[in-house]
Amino acid sequence: MIAAGLLYLAFFTCAAGMRRHGPTLLARWNRPLFAMHFRMIAAVLLFASLLTALSGRDWPRAFITWAGLLPLMAGSLLLCLSYRPACARIGFVLACAVIVAGCLR
Repeated sequence: MIAAGLLYLAFFTCAAGMRRHGPTLLARWNRPLFAMHFRMIAAVLLFASLLTALSGRDWPRAFITWAGLLPLMAGSLLLCLSYRPACARIGFVLACAVIVAGCLR
C-alpha cells in the first residue's frame, strides 16, 4: 500500500515539475523555484517506494508487484491529466491517505 502511494506521489511530482503540467497541477503554487527540485523529489520518492516494497521477506514477489504498479500509477495519472486534471489533485490526497493507512496497519 505504501509503495503504491509513494509511486503516485513520485509521478505527480515529476509531472508537476514539467512546464506543461506544472500550472495545471499546482495552480497558484507553480513557481520556477519549486519546479527545479521536483525532479529530485520524484527520484527520491521512486527509490523510497522501491525500498518499502522490498522491505519484506518475499522480495522477489514484491519486486514484481512493484514493477506492475509502475505502469498502473503512471497510467492513472496520465488519464487524470488528459481528461480531468482536478482528479490528479484528488489522487494526490488519496495517495497521502493510502500511505498513512499503510503506516498505521
